[in-house]
Amino acid sequence: MDQRRGQSIDDQMRAYGSTADGPGGGVSGLSLRTGIREGVPVLSVSGRLDAGGVGAVEALLTQAMACDQAIVPCDLTGLDYLSPHAVRKLIEVAADRPRCPDPVVLCAASGQPAQMLAAVDPGERLPRYATVADAVADPHDEPRWAQLSLTCDCHLSSPRWARAFVTRVCTDWRLEGLVDEVSLLASELVTNAVIHAGGAAHIALQRCGDQLTVAVRDGSDATPRVRTAQPWEESGRGLHLVEVLACADGSYHRPGGGKVVWCSMQLPSPN
Repeated sequence: MDQRRGQSIDDQMRAYGSTADGPGGGVSGLSLRTGIREGVPVLSVSGRLDAGGVGAVEALLTQAMACDQAIVPCDLTGLDYLSPHAVRKLIEVAADRPRCPDPVVLCAASGQPAQMLAAVDPGERLPRYATVADAVADPHDEPRWAQLSLTCDCHLSSPRWARAFVTRVCTDWRLEGLVDEVSLLASELVTNAVIHAGGAAHIALQRCGDQLTVAVRDGSDATPRVRTAQPWEESGRGLHLVEVLACADGSYHRPGGGKVVWCSMQLPSPN
């Protein structure tokens, strides 16, 4: 079992050109930079962000989120233009991921980008801060992570390894009362990956606030689909069980290929 906290990412800068979906069309220049500030990975966005550039933002966000940080602030200080399509795309990116912690946090938007965010996202589904320092200083529920790579030779052994992993982690986190339900969720997600995606490559547990999330990564781009199993069939009910037991679930594609399927459980209130 590999338990990590606060792993750093390499500072890097990338420049992108994409077809603008704002007034007048044309080509927009987008510059992205990732770096560490006060131990937190920050994604700086400069230039013009339209729908075509959201994929690049998502790719670097995914990389930064793998660093096991509570938040990944997006510094918009240098952003000159933000299209409504880009805002909606970013909301979709956030909606596909577990809600605790917030997967996309925006900082220092001003001018046209701030006006566009207020118009398209008045409910702040994308949480916003005046500065990156404010976002870092704001108290957050620091997630606890536990991860396991499923590299066993026999894919059919993966669900068993996943159940054993969940039992150990829940015991360590003093969640013994949830072992059976979490083990079932993990087993179903891993089994689904084994049958339909050629095997699960990675399983992770995350505890954040009042939620516990199980996430399984595989190498297939196919989106999982709930189907109705016939009474005589022994399989086909896994995702139905996930929907019954979990308070939220979803999946998202990884920019480098493959996908992550996840579900979250509501933790009982402490006595």
